[in-house]
Amino acid sequence: MFTEADQQRIAAAVTAAEASSDGEIVTVLAAESDSYNDVVLHWAVLALFLAVAIAAAIPGRRTSRCHRRDRDNRRRRGRAGRPP
Repeated sequence: MFTEADQQRIAAAVTAAEASSDGEIVTVLAAESDSYNDVVLHWAVLALFLAVAIAAAIPGRRTSRCHRRDRDNRRRRGRAGRPP
């Protein structure tokens, strides 16, 4: 992939960079890098937790059909004094 001249330039650049640091630089040539699918998964999980936290922080927000029906039945019983 690299010509001999390219390889020598890279080696010289790595040697110069290593001379000014305590670390060792290792060069790697890969045909393909990772697709980072796990990053998308982490953002999705974060969004899910955020949505659940917001829903849990809003008190008295029961909107399912069963909760509305139960609430309406309690209101009717309270006004009429007897079950519907």
